[in-house]
Formats: sequence, C-alpha cells, structure tokens
Amino acid sequence: MFEFAAFLFLAAVFPGTLLYASIYALSRSFAVFLLSSSIGKLMDRLDRLVTIRHSISEATYIASALLIESGYPAVSELTAA
Repeated sequence: MFEFAAFLFLAAVFPGTLLYASIYALSRSFAVFLLSSSIGKLMDRLDRLVTIRHSISEATYIASALLIESGYPAVSELTAA
C-alpha cells in the first residue's frame, strides 16, 4: 500500500509529468532485485521470531508516527489530555 501511495504522492507533487514517480518505482524495483538474495540469506541465519517481532514493532512505530503527524482525531484527543 505504501508503494502505491508514494507513487501517487510523487505524481501529485510533480503534476504534468510521471518522470519522478517512474524513477522512484524503477529504483525501488532495482533495489529489490539487487538486495533480495542477501536479505533472504540474512533471514535464514537469524532467528525468525525475533526478526518478525522487530518488523512488527517497527511498522507499528511508523504507523503511529504517521497517525500523530496527520492529526488523526482519536490520537490528537489522547495526546491533548
């Protein structure tokens, strides 16, 4: 979902051209192509449960920060108290 939203954001920031959004998508795909093998090998060496917990906590942190920054009403009410 983030990948699609980032593409739409770049298209909105630079109206009239999809060059920057296309460069973003191409560079992201290229990075996946280059790094997927080494990330897979790293995942095979590490404890998977710890890695999954770390990924979930990182995603939760990012989502919380985005909600707070966007001024989500429920979060804003909690932080105002």
